[in-house]
Amino acid sequence: EFIGKIDEANSFSYFENGNDYEDTHGHGTHVAGIIAAAKNDYGAHGVAFGSELVVLRGTPGLPGEQTAMGVAEVWSDAINRSVDADAAVMNNSWAYSRSDGAGGVEVIPITDFQSREDLESFLGTQVVSSMQYARDNDLLAVYATGNNAGDQVSVNAGAAYYLDEFQGYNIAVTATDEFDQIASFSNRCGIAMD
Repeated sequence: EFIGKIDEANSFSYFENGNDYEDTHGHGTHVAGIIAAAKNDYGAHGVAFGSELVVLRGTPGLPGEQTAMGVAEVWSDAINRSVDADAAVMNNSWAYSRSDGAGGVEVIPITDFQSREDLESFLGTQVVSSMQYARDNDLLAVYATGNNAGDQVSVNAGAAYYLDEFQGYNIAVTATDEFDQIASFSNRCGIAMD
């Protein structure tokens, strides 16, 4: 599905070998297929089947994997690399998360923040500056709402609620079921629905 579709010169991994961006989890490949799988009368084809992919692997897929940089640094660098590679859209199929208190994890919802200043403090100036760089270069960013059946969107997907200069440049996506309803496990957009 991806033969000749990966921009290898601009693809990168934030793990031990920067040139090894192989998906060790499978989720990135699944999402990339929805986006850009070839229209070749075999299997499925992506909604943007004519597009090229820049693969930036920054979330762990194997137990014990970790980057040399923190989450904010990886996210910021990935945004900058996307702009510099002249990407039109950046998919972020991840979200900041925390323990749910029952041995699992949950995404951090946008409602954990009360103001622009509160959110900027959490994200940090490096991430906000990179988001501005993306906006200034017309990079559309797609963010996952989260998969905890929450009534509020993840902080990543809901950032434009407080950082209104990113409205029109950030899109929150969620899963739907076979009845075209929001999937039972997916977070809703809540206060960030617009």
